[in-house]
Amino acid sequence: MENELKKLLSMPDPLQFNQHQCEWLLDHIGDPNAEIRDNLVYSLLARGFLTEGFTTAQRKAIATRTTQQAQLFTGLNNSDNDKVFTRTFTALLGAILLETDSSKPFLTDKQIQTWIDWALKYLQVETDWRGYVPVKGWAHGIAHGSDLLAAAAAHPKITTAQLQQALDVVANVLAQQKSPS
Repeated sequence: MENELKKLLSMPDPLQFNQHQCEWLLDHIGDPNAEIRDNLVYSLLARGFLTEGFTTAQRKAIATRTTQQAQLFTGLNNSDNDKVFTRTFTALLGAILLETDSSKPFLTDKQIQTWIDWALKYLQVETDWRGYVPVKGWAHGIAHGSDLLAAAAAHPKITTAQLQQALDVVANVLAQQKSPS
């Protein structure tokens, strides 16, 4: 399947995906191999959503599975492990889901509110602040969580109260940053 998907990378947009390809991409969203995770899985998921490569049914299925699995919070109890890649790349996928839904609605109201709630919570509970992890690539918990929060803040269904919460979350993250010595 990996080789099949690598061939898609060189194809022109919009790409077309089958069910097995979609499932494989989701199964490998947090792969510790940066080549698979960044260059294959994330690239194809982003292209599939942003260039309408996924059908409406596929977008809905991806959103449903991703929301039900709640991988944004997988392994939070153990910082500095490979589960950070699952969390952070799920955050990026959540950002794509919200961004796509903002212009071409496909998420249910419950999914939208779940992702907005998660965006507000994630940066408050993520404890792995590593950037680059040798051999495995970019973890970027705070950066990718910020992408999710920005997508939530830009979604037309966010409330004024939730926007205020988002600002509070940003202030909290900034307050936790260590000053340069």
